[in-house]
Amino acid sequence: MNGFFLSALVDFPDDCVDVVYTPESIDAMVAKLKEMGVKRLYWQNYGDIRHGGFWEKGEPRFITNYKTLQIMNDPNKVAIDAAHRHGLEFCMVMKPYEHGVSMSYPEGSQKAKEIGKLPCIGGMLGCVDTFVQEHPEMRIARRKDDIPDGLDQTPVTRIELYKYDDSPTRIKKENIEIWVSELNVDYKKLDIEFGFTDEIAPAYCDFRGFMGEYLAEKNAPVRKLTLSGLHLLDKYIIVTTNFTEPAGENSGDFKNSAVDIIRAFGPDGNEIPLCYGRDYNYWTYYPPVEGRGCFEYGVGFDDAFGNLTVTLDEPKTNWRQGFVAITRGRNAYLPAALCESYPEVREHWLSMIKDALDAGADMIDFRIENHSSHTDDPFAYGYNDVVLDEYKKRYGDAPVDVVRIAEIRGEYYSQFLRDARKLVLSYGKKMHHHLNVDYFREDPPYQRRMAYPWNMRIEWEKWLDEGLLDEAHIRSHTTTTKFILNDPFSLRVIDMCKKRGVPMNINRYIFEGGLYNTTIESYEEDYNLIRAKGCFQSFVVYEVASLMTSDEKEGIVVKMPEMCETISKMHADYC
Repeated sequence: MNGFFLSALVDFPDDCVDVVYTPESIDAMVAKLKEMGVKRLYWQNYGDIRHGGFWEKGEPRFITNYKTLQIMNDPNKVAIDAAHRHGLEFCMVMKPYEHGVSMSYPEGSQKAKEIGKLPCIGGMLGCVDTFVQEHPEMRIARRKDDIPDGLDQTPVTRIELYKYDDSPTRIKKENIEIWVSELNVDYKKLDIEFGFTDEIAPAYCDFRGFMGEYLAEKNAPVRKLTLSGLHLLDKYIIVTTNFTEPAGENSGDFKNSAVDIIRAFGPDGNEIPLCYGRDYNYWTYYPPVEGRGCFEYGVGFDDAFGNLTVTLDEPKTNWRQGFVAITRGRNAYLPAALCESYPEVREHWLSMIKDALDAGADMIDFRIENHSSHTDDPFAYGYNDVVLDEYKKRYGDAPVDVVRIAEIRGEYYSQFLRDARKLVLSYGKKMHHHLNVDYFREDPPYQRRMAYPWNMRIEWEKWLDEGLLDEAHIRSHTTTTKFILNDPFSLRVIDMCKKRGVPMNINRYIFEGGLYNTTIESYEEDYNLIRAKGCFQSFVVYEVASLMTSDEKEGIVVKMPEMCETISKMHADYC
């Protein structure tokens, strides 16, 4: 394909949320994209009805996904045929580390009993695909050497609460409440005595917010409340207060991130490893608004949002704030991210590529970024037995070095790409890879730590040197186009692709509201900057679900007509 062209990406589970798609509505979607000037369709691959996950019956949030797959067993094939019918290239985007989402149901909930798939801290995972259900031990595993034996039976004898500064707090002993549960539902308030101290102490670590901002640096003076003389054997513990009114203009004065605001200790004085909760699980379909919220329906633990701020003395107006929850231990595996070091996993990935090629895909792209690896503890994973066995072969009984762990895992992933390259070439097709300038850099955005498998060396330069990539997809989730076009690391990636003669595509999100809200003006500016740079061959609109949706019959409904018109016009003006 010659010249600068327009592409668009479909992340089909997003399209199916709330509406049912038919083969005819997919065809209408592709027809509309062609009308807008799109020449290539990127389609993220979650398999077909055999693969389960998003396509299974049960989770209310994905009920229309399930209904869609009852109409067409293989949406990938339907999309490929529609793209070719309308003259578009079709690129299947493989997400090797995405085999579900980090959704969980509280342990004692009806959902956990009826549609839970695999156990996790706090309850049951609710959306993992068939392969993960059959091989849960092949998910990326956590290190085990920092979790003491008998942890479940260790009583909590002391709790320390940390504010992110040293200013006074309105919290007194009589304001503290402790609620407990054995099943992470129907929490009960305890009526117990405990010691209480209020003092200034050094911060025990850097306190950081969700965006990575420093709330307090290690050893900075902060306010510390200590609850002593406890003997809590309960599985799930909530610490909150009894305030019913806000503190002046603010909701409360005792603030910190959930993962930093609380520590628990056992009888021996040693700190107890914990998972933290501050609301429902991010991915879970919210329960009814009536009742006592998280105190009744349960808390989501270890969902990667633990650095969001908790205000401990905020009134519990809807029972979804003003508390922090803890439970002992850490998750043994990432929710649904498979480890590349298992031959069976690599073979499974290759089988999905083969299915896509057999269905007629023109090219295969790979994206490491995913929704299956969410945790508040991302750097403790990658210690699967197969990795440690290879480590022992290479280094004997030497202490485990995380850098060497990352090297081993990175080599396995690169070998997978070599095998994939052979398969793709055997079909006479092309292979791409997302070069994620958020992730590959030494200082990735703090809030995006949830989206990647850590402790794996990314050998992107080797992929280019070995000629594994026919094209590259420059990707960023949080940084702006201006940043990418001026950032030294991004420019290094771009320059290396140019030197190796690898054409580059770049995607830009359409965010609807929130922190990264996209306006028509900002999107047009991004397009013009990218086109003017002269080194990219395609602008990829991300994603189609923001622009249009199914009418649940044979057509589509355009959700953002002005944005669609702008995209069409700005590209037509260029062409």
